[in-house]
Amino acid sequence: MFLLFYNIIQILALLLLWPIVAVVVFFVPKYRGRFGKRLGLGLKKVLLPEGRKRIWIHALSVGESSSAKPLIAALKREYPEVVLIFSTTTKGGEKIAESMKGFVDFRVPFPVDISFVVTGFVRYLRPDLFILIETDFWPNVLHQLRKNRVPCMLANGRVTEESFQRYKKCMPLFRQLFDSFDSLYMQTEKDAANMLKLGVEPYKVENIGNLKYDMADIPAAVDFQGKTFRDELHISAEKRLFVAGSTHPGEEEIVLRVFNKLQNELSDLLLVIAPRDVSRGEEIVKMAQKEGLEAWRRAGQFRDNSSVLVLDTLGELIRIYTLADIVFIGGSMVAEGGHNPLEPAFFGKPVVYGECMTDFSEIIRDLEEVHAAETIKNEEELFRVLFRILSDDVEREQMGERGSVLVRKHRGAAGRYVERIGQVMQL
Repeated sequence: MFLLFYNIIQILALLLLWPIVAVVVFFVPKYRGRFGKRLGLGLKKVLLPEGRKRIWIHALSVGESSSAKPLIAALKREYPEVVLIFSTTTKGGEKIAESMKGFVDFRVPFPVDISFVVTGFVRYLRPDLFILIETDFWPNVLHQLRKNRVPCMLANGRVTEESFQRYKKCMPLFRQLFDSFDSLYMQTEKDAANMLKLGVEPYKVENIGNLKYDMADIPAAVDFQGKTFRDELHISAEKRLFVAGSTHPGEEEIVLRVFNKLQNELSDLLLVIAPRDVSRGEEIVKMAQKEGLEAWRRAGQFRDNSSVLVLDTLGELIRIYTLADIVFIGGSMVAEGGHNPLEPAFFGKPVVYGECMTDFSEIIRDLEEVHAAETIKNEEELFRVLFRILSDDVEREQMGERGSVLVRKHRGAAGRYVERIGQVMQL
């Protein structure tokens, strides 16, 4: 009954609002060129191989797509013969999907939740399993999958307090959506408990961990000679290291000003800035010089008496994290959603970041619950927090240890997912 009502309302809304929808689709860049694909135009250009099992994995946007990466990589390693189809809803999600070319066999747009559109997608893709990452529940999609007897799995599920209250208010609607899943794998025990409170059958719900903990390619930095790397970077063992990783425009100036003040109090401190865009190396050197600091580029020639190293090379940031005394996570003091704080935390480094860590909200919640990381609101607070932690060896070591224990404890979710997927698909 609900689905019939939903589709009638949808048709009436389209009949009334189609001129507005047409204008938005045509004039708003993020919709133009993508809406037709979400209606199924060009779908049959995706030539799927016959005779091989297929998994359709869907992630809404950037955060969910990032969570999907370790799962997709693990599936491709364990079951290379399985066809992996990956869909996203937003343009940001598409960018993450592009970075998974070596693991995803086919990328498709996620269908607009109109009955006949969804029917066309499901019939053409013919998945043997559908995996939804975290969220993005659509009635027609879930109904058509169930109608075609496609097992549905929720992976990395989460139920925030805000969403829990919303689900409670519309319990019949969301209960029906959740009942469409064969299994709901949640990030935490609390998330699993919230699902049970919403009336989901207990046998469907399980907490098997957060996939984001498997995002970092940590083994790449475990076995290397730290002393040799320090020598290569002209960093003596007596020097302490403040690392600002994956910074964006607007953050380097703040970091340099704060470091300049810190140096007045902590003369043995060096700064490493690793910009997200490595082509900005020379630009950041000039910023440092304006602050009266001597800086050199990793891709350039070492300069004597340098107190700032600009890491404008690829693949070395995680190695720098192993040498750090404290780490600032870039993309967090500007509206970029932040970057992964797990790599420095794994190596026992205290972590600080700004308030824009939306892509890693669950991770920072976990880190802050064990007092392994801190959010800073502005430049002045960044200075105060860095100075406090760098001045207190005991606090610094304890923060780092708590973060390392947390990350090591939670890693491995991707492997548990692969095991359960193998069971469902009889691989």
